[in-house]
Amino acid sequence: RAITNDAARTAALLSGDVDLIAAVPGNDLANVRANPALTVFTMQSNRCFFWSVDVDRDISPLVTDTDGKPLTKNPLKDVRARRAMSKALDRDALVSRVMQGQGVPASQFMPDGVPGTNPNLKPEAFDLDGAKNLLSEAGYPNGFGLTVASTNDRYINDAAMTQAVAQMWTRLGLKIIVNTLPKAVYFPRAVKLEFSVLLSGNSTDTSEPLSQLNYVLGTFDASKGIGAGNYVGYSNSELDKLLATASVTLDDTKRAAVIAQVYELALGQDVAAIPMLFQITAWGM
Repeated sequence: RAITNDAARTAALLSGDVDLIAAVPGNDLANVRANPALTVFTMQSNRCFFWSVDVDRDISPLVTDTDGKPLTKNPLKDVRARRAMSKALDRDALVSRVMQGQGVPASQFMPDGVPGTNPNLKPEAFDLDGAKNLLSEAGYPNGFGLTVASTNDRYINDAAMTQAVAQMWTRLGLKIIVNTLPKAVYFPRAVKLEFSVLLSGNSTDTSEPLSQLNYVLGTFDASKGIGAGNYVGYSNSELDKLLATASVTLDDTKRAAVIAQVYELALGQDVAAIPMLFQITAWGM
């Protein structure tokens, strides 16, 4: 039967009113595990939470100086600024404090072991001093202003996660405004490229990453059905060629090698997006 909220879901399981629930809330895991009549089964999902960053426009709509005045040059176009933002994220703290342990730090869009994942890419280590140095090298020793957008009703802990990340980027020296929106408002605005930095979450039902990569990183092309989830206008012709090659490579091992190159180019070199973490799914029974 349908159960409308987390508290009611857990209560129904604890009372014996239902035999199985999906997505046990992190705050309730201890209570469920403590009940000898119940079992919790957990598994890392392939849903990755990541930050999409405006790497394309010369002037980004929600980027300002520290006084709130719109900048005439987009600092997010500088890979050093994007890498600084990644280094400033304490992914372990996000997993333990925001996700109540129900997460795994991410370096790419699919977890280790999935064909195409790149073994050379590891989750960016938290390094605030290194992040500040990179931001200075990019020409912003005093930071800049940024509005960070996310949903508040789409992903597990999405609003809380955004608030936590905002605090981390504030310590980097950025002046952050958080804008959390219902998904019904958020995604139509994202499609119109109205945001400069936004929280994204994506997975693939089959664990085959090519459709996901075309959707998120491919240069937008409506006629080919590519780039519909590319909310920041990222475009790299070399990456598009790799995606096209992978799409017609039938040998699994060779295709996985090409996809690994896609990850290295887009996330390792370009930092076109900032992977954050994978959620862990919990079932109570």
